[in-house]
Amino acid sequence: MCEVTYGVMAAGAALGVAGNLKAGRDAATNARIDAAVYQSQATARMEKANFDISQADNKFRRFEGTRIAHAAGSGIDSQSFYDAFADDAAESSLEKHAIIYTAQHDVQYLGYQADSSLRRGDQAQDASYFGAASSVVNAVAPFAAARYKAGLETSAAPGVSTRGYTGSQK
Repeated sequence: MCEVTYGVMAAGAALGVAGNLKAGRDAATNARIDAAVYQSQATARMEKANFDISQADNKFRRFEGTRIAHAAGSGIDSQSFYDAFADDAAESSLEKHAIIYTAQHDVQYLGYQADSSLRRGDQAQDASYFGAASSVVNAVAPFAAARYKAGLETSAAPGVSTRGYTGSQK
């Protein structure tokens, strides 16, 4: 092989290494950005849940006021009045618990998404290291083959000769 070929192969290996490492870094960066978006969505979901709970409280107070006004004019007995209020309060509490449960479930799911995104980014970055190493091996292999064919070395490791090796060491 001529010197130009060696130079081109070395340049190709360098580009392969750089490209693989950049792709891994970019994937990890994108994964961190995705995770931050998921965390932001989780925060927004909890803020919405707090707003929804506040709205449910306001709705209960308005309904309670309407019920008091109707009860005052209808002449119902106090036990029926308190039973109706207890039912309304239980309904309001159930509605708030449903809002909280749903929000916590959504936040937990978004947390899983964020963790999964970070894991995928780490895996892509790890894979890029192997891709970079593969670029180096692919560039070195023709050199080793050429040296072997020329009889300069019989192994891929420079300076290590296996001439005279029979395959068994007893």
